[in-house]
Amino acid sequence: MPTRPLMTRYQDDLSLFPGMWHQVGLVLGVTLALVYPFVVSYDGMRVNDVPFRDVKIAIAYAVVPLSVGWALVKRRGLTQPMRLLFATALVSYVVWVSVFGVYRYVVTLEMLAPLLVALGLGLVLGTRGRDAALVALGCVALLGVGWRWIPIGGVGWSGGYVDASLPPIAEPDRTLVVLAGLEPMGYLVPAFPPQIPFLRIDGWLDAPSSHSAFGDRMRARIDAQDGPIFGMFIEHERDRAVAAFGADGLVLAGAECATIRSNIGEPLRWCALERNASPHKASSE
Repeated sequence: MPTRPLMTRYQDDLSLFPGMWHQVGLVLGVTLALVYPFVVSYDGMRVNDVPFRDVKIAIAYAVVPLSVGWALVKRRGLTQPMRLLFATALVSYVVWVSVFGVYRYVVTLEMLAPLLVALGLGLVLGTRGRDAALVALGCVALLGVGWRWIPIGGVGWSGGYVDASLPPIAEPDRTLVVLAGLEPMGYLVPAFPPQIPFLRIDGWLDAPSSHSAFGDRMRARIDAQDGPIFGMFIEHERDRAVAAFGADGLVLAGAECATIRSNIGEPLRWCALERNASPHKASSE
């Protein structure tokens, strides 16, 4: 689970803007929270940005409580590792569904789900019966979920994980790059020379209009920059990006921008920036 920015609701001195992060957490109600693994296994868009279906957590959610209950009735003891793992899974689910509820933040529980199912079935069926039940559950899961390519952002199994065509950078030691917009772009940073600093001045966690402490530090870094500055954004977010650059005292240096293409995501615009004639501090008054 991410502790920032989610935990900023409990801090007085926020480095990120409060906005949406003080209102995260699912208002599900007890009834929906109790059946949520089954709901999201049917409708993955509730907890993710792209269509997907995964039933591992739902299967574990059904098997483990029933198996533990059966073991208690039959007075079969649980080993200490079992008790620790089951308790960890329970606490993880409760925290996840209460605090955020986005699927990528419960990936550890998803990875543990097959082990949880195996341990639960072992309590009831023994080793032989457990193995047969696991095979049957695997077949049911494949039939129910299907096996298909997620149509958004999928890449092949060959080549590098991220392949990108970058524009020439004349002075990487003196270059600063600022990113703006809501779309993901950070995956391209490792493709650039390591000495180039990147600042995400606008996005889900911060924006120039928030005047956060974190944003103030980035503005100070931009003010101190004495070399070339470039902006990165996705074309359909150009207006938002230009506004973010302007709020931090930067404007596009010209109408022409280079294009960065990669095997993941949409093409990005790479634009030279220059100082605005009027300081950004005046615009914030």
